[in-house]
Amino acid sequence: MLRFLLCLLLIFPAAPLWAEPLMGLWLTPEDHKGQVAHVRVRACGAGYCGRIVAVRKGGQTIEHHNIGKDLFTDMQPQGGGAYAGTGWVPVHNVKIKGKAQVRGDTLVFSGCALGMCRRQIWQRLK
Repeated sequence: MLRFLLCLLLIFPAAPLWAEPLMGLWLTPEDHKGQVAHVRVRACGAGYCGRIVAVRKGGQTIEHHNIGKDLFTDMQPQGGGAYAGTGWVPVHNVKIKGKAQVRGDTLVFSGCALGMCRRQIWQRLK
């Protein structure tokens, strides 16, 4: 019986069934320079981190100094697709307390820095 269950797990991996909604590859909206980022969310420590894995402009991948940097860290599940943790605003190079809400293939990320509050809507790529 144990062998049968192990075979089933190899054929039908269970991880996607229990994966956090935040996990995956996300596309940010265009910034003021017309650039978008691809952000890969992964487990890190006791939470989740979102690392910039590519930057595109005009449909072309470009070299960028922020590739490999985390846009958010230590995002903790709050229930119902909500998360809270630390975000990073590259244009101001400041860390913020951030919130994220996943709804299907949409991620709403929000936070406040330097007395200004903003939110972005990201789209799931994978």
